[in-house]
Amino acid sequence: MKTLLGIEVSDDYFDELFCGQAQGKTIVARNGQLVLEEPEPYVPSYQELRREHYPDFREYLDAQVKLNSETPELIAAGQQQLDKYYQDCLLVKQQYPKPAESAAEEPPAEKESAE
Repeated sequence: MKTLLGIEVSDDYFDELFCGQAQGKTIVARNGQLVLEEPEPYVPSYQELRREHYPDFREYLDAQVKLNSETPELIAAGQQQLDKYYQDCLLVKQQYPKPAESAAEEPPAEKESAE
């Protein structure tokens, strides 16, 4: 016998729990017994989803370099690249919108003073 979470369990049951038989389930002590429960499925936040799907920020930086190159062909290519970057970001925002309750929880943006 072994003690697990303050409950005595047989060696066979202990081995079953810890030798792959639980298969990702969570061991919970309930009413003096050990119970295997399915874990809650992980649901990523909209921030995580956006972070995963936003375009690479280096595309933005590359576009800025082209825009400041003083070469007409590079400037045109940079503007196209920047426009695509903005459109890709807006698509991600549309695909993974901010939940309504999150908007209410955010502090108001600070206003810049015109000094």
